Amino acid sequence: MSACNHPSLEDLVSQAQARSGVSRAKLTEPRRQVLELLLHAEQPLRAYELLDRLSVERGSKVDPPTIYRALEFLVDIGLAHRLDSLNAYRACVHLDVKTTHVFLVCTVCSQVEELPADGVSATLAALAAGALFKPLDVHIELRGRCKRC
Repeated sequence: MSACNHPSLEDLVSQAQARSGVSRAKLTEPRRQVLELLLHAEQPLRAYELLDRLSVERGSKVDPPTIYRALEFLVDIGLAHRLDSLNAYRACVHLDVKTTHVFLVCTVCSQVEELPADGVSATLAALAAGALFKPLDVHIELRGRCKRC
């Protein structure tokens, strides 16, 4: 796998486990492998792209439920994000930041940039509180054209 600039896998897993209360035993080998693929990917990956890559890496066919279970777990504990507009996933490397993030999704090259949105967090929290609504997840995607395109 290629090198990339992110916290180590162990650091990310430790942060996620501390934040979610999930024990190390629950980070199975398939989940770890899917997370590593996401961490080293240059762009968000769809489930079937992960399926193909993991099958190549293992040298044997991987069943779709393995990927979907791993992705569900990684999203649930905050180690991955599902980008609805791309129907794809990317690793989360900002576990220490307690704010909403906005995903800038380029419709030309599919690159995604993740930016903190402190002011947006407060506004959304106030709107939800005013409606007596308790959000489970805050996920904001802006689609457009990146600076390279």
